Amino acid sequence: MGTFSVTIELGDPQGQRWQSVEALADSGSTFSWAPADVLDDLGVRPSLRREFDLADGQVIERDLAQTWARYEGRTVITILVFGDPGSPVLLGAYTLEGLSLGVDPVNQRLVPVRALAQGRCRAALTYSQYHSWMFQVRPLWPGHRGPGPVKPLRIACTSTW
Repeated sequence: MGTFSVTIELGDPQGQRWQSVEALADSGSTFSWAPADVLDDLGVRPSLRREFDLADGQVIERDLAQTWARYEGRTVITILVFGDPGSPVLLGAYTLEGLSLGVDPVNQRLVPVRALAQGRCRAALTYSQYHSWMFQVRPLWPGHRGPGPVKPLRIACTSTW
């Protein structure tokens, strides 16, 4: 199916100045990324740092900031990661969800989606099931590794409350 690009606008923190950029739609990326020089030109300043896992297993640390993003009349404050100069702009999941957009990879376009007002899935999990699962994940004391490999937590869902 491949990837595709869209034209989005990134704004300064006050939402007064905007810059159009070509962004690769990447719902696999948690946040959107833009080259640091593009963000600097807009007056966007880093407010925190986070670690990121790369596909090759490396861990990198990058600056982040909140600023505006706009696509076809939809505008939202989002989190942007400061990328390397000249790196591609990525339109990540956090921004896509904020704009109420989904990725249509077959037709290579962004499509409006309706946001959920509340979770449709109600966990049918007893305390003992949760407690058993937590003992696999969380160590009981320093050096404790739990009873073995962590089993996935399965949650039964219903469509109604």
